[in-house]
Amino acid sequence: MPEVATDETLTKRRQKRAEAAGVEPEDIAVEETAIAETALRSQVARPQAPIVRVKAVYLRAHPYRSVTLPGRIMSETVYVNGVAKLSKKLAQSGNTPYDFTLRDQAGELIAIRIMPSNHPVAEVRGKRFEWVEHPDHAYALVNMKVDGQPEFQLVGAPADMAILEEYFVRVNRAKREQKRDYQELGGVVR
Repeated sequence: MPEVATDETLTKRRQKRAEAAGVEPEDIAVEETAIAETALRSQVARPQAPIVRVKAVYLRAHPYRSVTLPGRIMSETVYVNGVAKLSKKLAQSGNTPYDFTLRDQAGELIAIRIMPSNHPVAEVRGKRFEWVEHPDHAYALVNMKVDGQPEFQLVGAPADMAILEEYFVRVNRAKREQKRDYQELGGVVR
């Protein structure tokens, strides 16, 4: 069983280390305190968000629309029992660009990123889309508006849409609570 350090034993250890290093014991105490302190990384402090795969459909007519959002999805290959699997994680660092351009540099229509004309949701038929996996990006895109009208619509599998809907409820609740807390502290909320 390890020995529990008392204040007296710590003081003796500091004095010995200070004598060996030629410094004051107080300097050793400050150094030990700094070494013992750790910081909580922002990735750990943030609640875990789900990774989904949905289409963000651009509803407007601008031919060269692009959006860059902070954060990204990191992918890595993980071997489990000799089988390769793709592991995806949210990362707060970096940015993710979403390009809703209709045509490539040669002027050709980018057909693989256009919604089918027989899609069940009439508003998205023939519109340009980008795949979105980051839930905060999906939230940001679905809340973008031009002249009070939505700029993007999310389309995806029912399971992914249910996960996003629940996530959006949590995000909105957290924002309301943060706004309320800030108001209680006398802050100005825009």
